[in-house]
Amino acid sequence: MGIVGSSSSFTLTRITNTLQRNMLLGSMNQSLRRILELQDQIATGRRINAPSDDPIGANATMELQDAMEKAARYGANVETGLQRLGRSEVALRDLNDILTDAKTLMLQETNASATPETRRNAAIAVDGMLKEAISIANRKYGNTYLFGGAETRSAPFELLSGAVAYTGDDAEMFANVSDGISIAVSISGAAALGALSTEIRGGADLAPVVTTETKLRDLNGGEGISSGSIMVTDGADTTYIDLSAAESIGDVIDIINNDAAGIVTAAINAARDGLELTTGLGPIGVYEVDGGTTAGDLGIRRETVAPGPLVGADVNPRLKEATLMADLFDGAGLTNPAASVTITNGAKTATIDFSGAVTVQDMLNIINTCGAGVTARINEAGTGMDIVSNLNGARLSIEDAGGTTAEELGLLMGLDRTKLADLNDGVGVATVYGDDLRITRSDGAVIEVDISEATTVQDVIDLINNDPENTGGLLTASVAGAGDRLVLTDASGGPGDMTVEDINGSFAASNLGIEGTVANGAPPMVLTGGDLSPAGIQTENIFTALVRLRDALLDDDTGAISRSGALLDAAQGRVLNSIAEVGVREQRLELTKNRLEDENMHLERLLSNTLDVNLAETITKFQNEQVVYQAGLATAAALLQNSLLNYL
Repeated sequence: MGIVGSSSSFTLTRITNTLQRNMLLGSMNQSLRRILELQDQIATGRRINAPSDDPIGANATMELQDAMEKAARYGANVETGLQRLGRSEVALRDLNDILTDAKTLMLQETNASATPETRRNAAIAVDGMLKEAISIANRKYGNTYLFGGAETRSAPFELLSGAVAYTGDDAEMFANVSDGISIAVSISGAAALGALSTEIRGGADLAPVVTTETKLRDLNGGEGISSGSIMVTDGADTTYIDLSAAESIGDVIDIINNDAAGIVTAAINAARDGLELTTGLGPIGVYEVDGGTTAGDLGIRRETVAPGPLVGADVNPRLKEATLMADLFDGAGLTNPAASVTITNGAKTATIDFSGAVTVQDMLNIINTCGAGVTARINEAGTGMDIVSNLNGARLSIEDAGGTTAEELGLLMGLDRTKLADLNDGVGVATVYGDDLRITRSDGAVIEVDISEATTVQDVIDLINNDPENTGGLLTASVAGAGDRLVLTDASGGPGDMTVEDINGSFAASNLGIEGTVANGAPPMVLTGGDLSPAGIQTENIFTALVRLRDALLDDDTGAISRSGALLDAAQGRVLNSIAEVGVREQRLELTKNRLEDENMHLERLLSNTLDVNLAETITKFQNEQVVYQAGLATAAALLQNSLLNYL
């Protein structure tokens, strides 16, 4: 409607009561919703109570909570590891105390005042120490044994036929303490106490042949090959061959024969130790590609074109459990698998043969189940087999019984590898500080040798042969071709006799069986020593030391009692080293625990900043919203009063 007489006009728009009411109600509902939201935040202390409150913040909250849960799991692993290692440390310290007591008793019983009766009583005490040591070594953490390795459900140590049997292994338990990081939280009886003997290390390379099933990862002593491509040429044609998908020798042969058809033919060579490439009467060249080493790793690299065939180098496949017995020794196998081998381990003896063994695993199983208390396994180099004793306090030896099987497998403990402590039926070789023996050659040259640092017979041989006074190397020490004897050969050709004698109070020459004189004669002059009677290998730990001390006391053998002191010292040194190792692992876990606690505090702060509400600020907002809401109610009451017009 316009206004008369005006130069401009405007339109009056009527705001209806319904519109007023709806606008007021909408504003009041929004205020009420904010009040309720603020009320929830005050009640819960959280800014986000539903994902819709803050989608980005809710997602960040879930990520932070996941990180905190993971850190809590890692923290629980660390705490469990610390408790387990703590129990292990206490046990090792208790074993150390037993060794200290045993050494004190040993010293008492070597005194002149000791009598057979006091030694018998001392033997009873040592036997009690032995049983207590076994009990300590069988302690648990929760329901698992501390020193069993991976065998945590059964007691790892058992007194058996006067020796202590170890039924655990050398594995360790690891705990995940961070993404991709794990820490050892146990120590096995093998590592902590030396519960497994020094191996009878197989001295022979069993030399398995290459077959089409041989895995590439097992070549080159287990180092495998570098996966890649090679270039093959016959001088006229060239092809590039991608071997990255090959997993076995058979795959390599198939890929080469498929991709290089008409150029070369691949096969296993006649020696069965590698590959061979042929191309009729034509030449062959095999080159690396892009700086790779695949051809070299496969033994077929020849970066010049030369007449074929190309006979590949020995790729030295690793011995595996699945290797066929017939494939050993370059395919010749054992000379006579039915020939017997005798294993003697303390009071236990077993005579076995491998006539029923088809694979190396079968051979290992035959040894491991023979009842002699030994464990056979493929050595770390993957070339042969080692055998360890599980009996502490027993001596292990292996010999052929009518054949050559043990010799072929490298299991005969040759004199050169024998420890000096195991000679003379375990009496060993007595040395002193300084030179132990004097050798006078026929030409008058005098060689004085200190063998106090020697561990094996081979060490003694090397010390004699390499002595600077052995001018010209005219005196040679060696092991006799037959029997457990040392041989000295004097090629100096002098006019005198060759003599060997103990000096400085040492008994080394006598104990090595070489003390004596060889009258002058035509060179070379040879002195063949006496039988050194190796006693077999043994574990060197607390149980062996206590068994040896107990038995020496029962036998009233002063010399054996004194010799047990060296075993006790060695055992105590091992236990102390193990305590230190456990301490290092505990320290590392403590550092990890501190890091996880710091990380958790940081995550809690981030989560609080994201999730938690500022109560003071929120309460102020809540009060303000209440005021706004009350004002809205008052305004609504004033504007929305009913009149007669509402009913017209």
